[in-house]
Amino acid sequence: MSANDERVRSRAWSIARIVAAICIGGVMIVVAFYGVRFIFAIFVDPNPPYQIDPGNQRMLQLSSDPVLLVTPEGATDVVRTEIPARYKGDPFSGHGWNGPGVCLTFKSQRPAVEVYEFYASEMSANGWTARREIAVTAARRMTNAWEKVFPNGAKASLTLWKLDGDEFELSGSIDPVRW
Repeated sequence: MSANDERVRSRAWSIARIVAAICIGGVMIVVAFYGVRFIFAIFVDPNPPYQIDPGNQRMLQLSSDPVLLVTPEGATDVVRTEIPARYKGDPFSGHGWNGPGVCLTFKSQRPAVEVYEFYASEMSANGWTARREIAVTAARRMTNAWEKVFPNGAKASLTLWKLDGDEFELSGSIDPVRW
């Protein structure tokens, strides 16, 4: 082998080492910047092996409950959102399901006590059981969370919150279909 061939081979190995160092350095930068979760996310299948709410049947069951179809008289800016079950898969924060659920937001000029009384009456009339109370005013505690077992055994819960200003949110979830 000639001296020229030796120099070419030596130079090729030097270039290969530089390229390898750049690649390893790039991976280290990605891990440092995005975290190890980024690397594992590449190898984790985001699709679950089964469905917990086929055809959104439980979400539709909850969303058709009469308490989620009414608002206090004079309510405005009513937004009703159905939330399908969704799978979250992450090797560090865990795998699991969120939902199904429903969220109803609205604005009401009525005092908060009247809104809570309205829903307490609606819940009672539609088979919901009080679960938790909160202080609505300094002198008044009212129920803001209810639960219900539907005829098919599905357990659901709803919570009413007063948000900023005159905005309220009634949201809840229902057990998934058992597989």
